Amino acid sequence: MTTPRLPSRLSRFWHCRAGTTAIEFAIVGPVLFLTLGVIIETGLFLFFQFNLQYATDLAARQIRIGTVGPLTSTSTPDQMNIDDFKNLVCQKLPLPNCTTRIRVDVRHEASFAALSAIMPNPPQNVGAQTPSGAYVESYSPGTRGDAGSLIVTYDWRFSFGFVGSFFHNVPTYPGIWRMYGVSVYRNEM
Repeated sequence: MTTPRLPSRLSRFWHCRAGTTAIEFAIVGPVLFLTLGVIIETGLFLFFQFNLQYATDLAARQIRIGTVGPLTSTSTPDQMNIDDFKNLVCQKLPLPNCTTRIRVDVRHEASFAALSAIMPNPPQNVGAQTPSGAYVESYSPGTRGDAGSLIVTYDWRFSFGFVGSFFHNVPTYPGIWRMYGVSVYRNEM
């Protein structure tokens, strides 16, 4: 019995279709799963961003109608502190570790012009600017007739690390996208 020559073995190997699907899936599979993962994470991100703005609007309404209590020189029994206010915001947010990860900035002034001068600009400045930094939150709801603003932020950590390295909005905090909700109102209480 003679062994086939090398060129015919190469020819048979080249034309053999056994295992083609596995090889194609090994090439295309990682790209497919990566694309699906990025699509799912983008959908979750947008869902939580919408919910953050919705919760911010509802919390601002509570300030506007006086449910959180007036800010006076003497404390009143119905006045909320900042932790109670964060709990109020987090009741409408399906976010993990909400009360420890959101930051709030509530300010008031006599007019909208004066308010715009003291509001953080851009809104993503509400929160720590470095991973080890702290942020002093502002909670001053004001009284009847005051113009007020509420900014709520949440630091989104991307599951796919390379996405966070391209898309982050706090320059000194790579891998983080700071979501924020903003509401401006006039107190009615």
